[in-house]
Amino acid sequence: MKSKKKYDSVLKNINNKFDNKNFEYILSNLTLEDLITAKLELSAKALNGKLFGYPIYKNVQHIVRESLVRFALRFCNSQEKAANLLGMDVRHLKLYISKHDLNINKGGGDND
Repeated sequence: MKSKKKYDSVLKNINNKFDNKNFEYILSNLTLEDLITAKLELSAKALNGKLFGYPIYKNVQHIVRESLVRFALRFCNSQEKAANLLGMDVRHLKLYISKHDLNINKGGGDND
């Protein structure tokens, strides 16, 4: 019988790292747009405004697609299920993973 893999939540890892019990509550009350804006503001502040010149708008599709693939691979217990969640065929997903060198895993192993 095949064992079911448990979803390895990024939020759980963040909560454990920073020991902030309110983090998930605060995050759940932000819209995706607010979250992206806040992350960009923090990144620009940390880089002393050096984000200027980086073509964010031009690269947004790649950034979002990679985030979706990373989520699906972490959430699903197989690449087949991840591809189904994303609405793409497995071959396309495997090509995307290979092309972008996304070695997403749960606890050290490859996600297959």
